[in-house]
Amino acid sequence: MQLHGYSQRTIDAYVRAVRQLAEHYHKSPDQITEEELRQYFLYLEEMSMTQQKYPQMVKNRFADFLLLS
Repeated sequence: MQLHGYSQRTIDAYVRAVRQLAEHYHKSPDQITEEELRQYFLYLEEMSMTQQKYPQMVKNRFADFLLLS
């Protein structure tokens, strides 16, 4: 990610997002299916509407990160 010019803070945020995804499903990120990822995004959206905890920007950046992997 450093080769793409991301700041350390952005890299840390991506790593944290992937770790949270893995913790949510209790498995390694490379074992998570596309359907589980879709469900997780819906979960984040639901959380965002009820708690304002996960802003849309984080969800979008997380999706971008997964596409780069």
